[in-house]
Amino acid sequence: MFLSAFQRTIFGAFFRALMFAAVLAAGCFTSVAVQAQSFEAGLEAYEAGKYKEAFGNWWPLAIKGHAKSQASLGLLYYSGRGAPRDYAKALRWFSVSAEKGQPTAQFFMGLLYFYGKGVKKDLGRAHACPTSAPMGQFRVIA
Repeated sequence: MFLSAFQRTIFGAFFRALMFAAVLAAGCFTSVAVQAQSFEAGLEAYEAGKYKEAFGNWWPLAIKGHAKSQASLGLLYYSGRGAPRDYAKALRWFSVSAEKGQPTAQFFMGLLYFYGKGVKKDLGRAHACPTSAPMGQFRVIA
């Protein structure tokens, strides 16, 4: 059975769009899998006391918007492990991550406001941060 020129054009366009969507979807899933592997590699490095290596794993992910990596960078700046202690940078990373609903970041933002580290002490904000985090559903690695 032969297709008309119009049918071949429509079929070709549909096939190209379908292939594009498949390639795009495969890239997205691969990216998520790579991010998960890199985050886990950073977590393993952190737990082994290799803080600079953890920083190196989490930094590229944090720049790309990975919330757990952003919170983890905040923790490294907060604790001075793998990066110089810098409460302002810790607050920046915690803030970005907390906006995405990351509970660890919300908790540590509360600590920064409670103790006035890198920010003016604000007990109202300190109280609001951890209560917006679902307590007990995160793992503190500090």
